[in-house]
Amino acid sequence: MKNETVSDLLPKIEAFHAALTPDVRRYLNGRGISDAVIDRRKIGQGQYNGREKIIFPITDKNGGIQQVVLRRLPDAPAKEKRYILPKNSKAALLGADLLSADPDDILIVEGICDALAGESLGICTISGTAGVNTFPDEWFDLIPKTPKRRRLINCFDMDEEGRKGMEKHLLRASQLRPDLELWIIELPVGKDLSEYLEQCTAPDRKEALLALARPDTPVSSRDRDLQALASEISLSTCTPNQGVCGAWGFYVVTLRNEGELKPYVITSEREFFHCRPEEWLKHGYHLDREVSIDGQCRWEQRQLVQFLKGEIETLSLTDVIHLIQEKIAQYIEFQDSRCISIIAVWIVMTYFYRLFPAVAYLHLTGLKHSGKTKAMQLVALLAFNGELVTSSSSAASITRMVHSGGATLGVDEAEALWNVRDESSSALQDILRSGYKKGIFVTKCEKDARGNQVVIRLDPYSPKALSGIRGLEDAL
Repeated sequence: MKNETVSDLLPKIEAFHAALTPDVRRYLNGRGISDAVIDRRKIGQGQYNGREKIIFPITDKNGGIQQVVLRRLPDAPAKEKRYILPKNSKAALLGADLLSADPDDILIVEGICDALAGESLGICTISGTAGVNTFPDEWFDLIPKTPKRRRLINCFDMDEEGRKGMEKHLLRASQLRPDLELWIIELPVGKDLSEYLEQCTAPDRKEALLALARPDTPVSSRDRDLQALASEISLSTCTPNQGVCGAWGFYVVTLRNEGELKPYVITSEREFFHCRPEEWLKHGYHLDREVSIDGQCRWEQRQLVQFLKGEIETLSLTDVIHLIQEKIAQYIEFQDSRCISIIAVWIVMTYFYRLFPAVAYLHLTGLKHSGKTKAMQLVALLAFNGELVTSSSSAASITRMVHSGGATLGVDEAEALWNVRDESSSALQDILRSGYKKGIFVTKCEKDARGNQVVIRLDPYSPKALSGIRGLEDAL
């Protein structure tokens, strides 16, 4: 029957126990669970939703069966979940009935088989049925409150989740039950109690296990936070467009991967990784702003792959400057040929401008039809993340192109910015006046995801090239 609930299974406990096969019994014995505990707990075997399962009945504090936990068979496919709770069941405390005997020692473990193995040794052993992180406060109330000396011995799995779970449990126990003596066991072999008992060769395994216990004083929340802070290293910030991190430089480029545009970091060491915050953290850095997706092909992917594989040589700085000079001379004439060299060197600078605390703007002037717009187009094509804008360009788009992409702006008809007093012109004026130097931000008030107004800081720092008939305003 599909979707059986815990209420459907509880009347069948005796039948399930009678159906327990010798192979499964031997498997349980191998996990340290004795025949006496198997029979007392009515551990069984049966079908649940068409799959054969080991069935562990869970009793309440009075010994009545209240819940059921199902485990896959030892030879079941690994894709099957190891433990499942049937429909309409809830987390319960295995071994709650043992607490009524007022034991001196209470062993708390992480798993059901571990708890039953501890019980087989004659130790009062308890465990939650829903994982290491589920131990509600009311379960602590089930432990008897008497003046006698009583130890709560924590013996969780020796993995990262188990260690964190034990630390959390010890802290909560110290807060709720200060009358208990808190002890811990760190198993010297095996990842859990069952594996340890399987490998233990001592004549008295109970005595050997308890001999490993040592008292523990839980770390307070404040001290734990201080320890966590002390173990962390300070992270350096970096921008998601270009920069230098330690001994290597990087660019962020948008590439097509599996049909999608994704930002990647390309380093001077011919390494690459997806430009995501978690990847930067691995290198000791965190991004100081969101990553933008650039739909333009800034770097032909075939050549990029060849670069990463070391299949092509990189040009020297001199060769790059000469190559750019040739391209400029091919399309534009200057009265003074030295202008070509200045523009070429300035374009090269845009590819590592974040090395400098400030950058000089490039300003071209000339009469009408002298080729100023063509010069700006050429600069935008050759410079780092070049974008050609005018006084009519959107203020929001310009601001974000610079903030997120470190765009080199080619501003054509720059004199028109001070003739028009609209929002776009004003925004571009702010970017030009403050964007020549690191550390100067443009502030804006925007709504967050909840609709609340928040102040954001946008970085206007990037190279700018301007062209116009007349000169610029005095402040610029």
